[in-house]
Amino acid sequence: MKKSVGIDVSKATLDVCYKTAQEQQRHRVFDNTGKGHQQHLRWLKGLNETSLTELPVIIEATGVYHLPLAK
Repeated sequence: MKKSVGIDVSKATLDVCYKTAQEQQRHRVFDNTGKGHQQHLRWLKGLNETSLTELPVIIEATGVYHLPLAK
Protein backbone atom coordinates (compact mmCIF):
# COMPACT_ATOMS: atom_id res chain seq x y z
CA MET A 1 0.00 0.00 0.00
CA LYS A 2 1.71 3.16 -1.16
CA LYS A 3 -0.60 5.70 0.45
CA SER A 4 -3.44 5.37 2.90
CA VAL A 5 -5.71 7.33 5.18
CA GLY A 6 -6.79 6.33 8.67
CA ILE A 7 -9.71 8.07 10.33
CA ASP A 8 -10.69 7.74 13.98
CA VAL A 9 -14.29 8.92 14.25
CA SER A 10 -15.89 10.30 17.38
CA LYS A 11 -19.16 12.14 17.91
CA ALA A 12 -17.46 15.54 17.60
CA THR A 13 -14.30 15.03 15.53
CA LEU A 14 -12.47 13.16 12.80
CA ASP A 15 -8.82 12.41 13.61
CA VAL A 16 -7.25 11.90 10.18
CA CYS A 17 -3.78 10.53 9.40
CA TYR A 18 -2.45 10.48 5.82
CA LYS A 19 0.52 8.15 5.31
CA THR A 20 2.78 7.73 2.26
CA ALA A 21 5.04 4.85 1.18
CA GLN A 22 8.04 6.85 2.46
CA GLU A 23 6.50 6.68 5.96
CA GLN A 24 5.70 10.38 5.91
CA GLN A 25 2.62 11.18 7.95
CA ARG A 26 0.35 14.17 8.16
CA HIS A 27 -2.31 14.56 10.78
CA ARG A 28 -5.31 16.86 11.08
CA VAL A 29 -8.46 17.03 13.16
CA PHE A 30 -11.76 18.06 11.58
CA ASP A 31 -15.22 18.60 13.00
CA ASN A 32 -17.54 15.65 12.42
CA THR A 33 -20.03 17.82 10.54
CA GLY A 34 -20.87 18.32 6.88
CA LYS A 35 -18.53 21.31 6.77
CA GLY A 36 -15.76 19.31 8.46
CA HIS A 37 -16.21 16.48 5.94
CA GLN A 38 -15.79 18.93 3.05
CA GLN A 39 -12.66 20.42 4.66
CA HIS A 40 -11.29 16.90 5.07
CA LEU A 41 -11.81 16.11 1.36
CA ARG A 42 -10.19 19.38 0.25
CA TRP A 43 -7.19 18.64 2.50
CA LEU A 44 -6.78 15.13 1.05
CA LYS A 45 -7.10 16.40 -2.52
CA GLY A 46 -4.32 18.88 -1.82
CA LEU A 47 -2.01 16.16 -0.46
CA ASN A 48 -2.73 13.40 -2.93
CA GLU A 49 -1.67 13.73 -6.56
CA THR A 50 -3.70 10.68 -7.67
CA SER A 51 -7.44 10.13 -7.68
CA LEU A 52 -9.09 9.89 -4.28
CA THR A 53 -11.05 6.88 -5.56
CA GLU A 54 -7.77 4.93 -5.57
CA LEU A 55 -6.77 5.97 -2.04
CA PRO A 56 -7.44 3.34 0.65
CA VAL A 57 -9.34 4.79 3.61
CA ILE A 58 -9.67 2.93 6.90
CA ILE A 59 -12.36 4.21 9.27
CA GLU A 60 -12.44 3.26 12.94
CA ALA A 61 -16.11 3.62 13.62
CA THR A 62 -17.59 4.67 16.94
CA GLY A 63 -21.28 3.86 17.18
CA VAL A 64 -23.13 5.43 14.26
CA TYR A 65 -21.02 8.60 14.07
CA HIS A 66 -19.07 7.34 11.03
CA LEU A 67 -22.11 6.83 8.79
CA PRO A 68 -22.41 10.37 7.33
CA LEU A 69 -18.68 10.34 6.54
CA ALA A 70 -18.85 6.90 4.93
CA LYS A 71 -21.68 8.01 2.64
